[in-house]
Amino acid sequence: LRQFDALLVPSQWMETGPLVVLEAFAAGIPVVGSNLGGISELIRAGVNGLLVRYNSVEDWTKAIFRIVQEPELLEQLRKRIVPPLSMSAVSEQVAALYRKVILESKSRALT
Repeated sequence: LRQFDALLVPSQWMETGPLVVLEAFAAGIPVVGSNLGGISELIRAGVNGLLVRYNSVEDWTKAIFRIVQEPELLEQLRKRIVPPLSMSAVSEQVAALYRKVILESKSRALT
């Protein structure tokens, strides 16, 4: 992925957690993606990628031409990508949340 200029994700239906977008961001690659579901939640239009109407060939064509005609755009998007958390960081956050919930439930049970 690191060799790509951008990743295009033209999904036609809702995706809850598009790992391909997270993988691209981990590699520092801007994403042009459909404005659906999890894709639209991860991509900040004009910040770390571009969002395109999923069912519009015209809009997809415009987005592709834009990244070709504005080579500085990809560099601007690339600079603003925030890499996703590692799996170990996510698991630590989840474990901390569970500990907090358990402590709160024990505290409520005692009162």
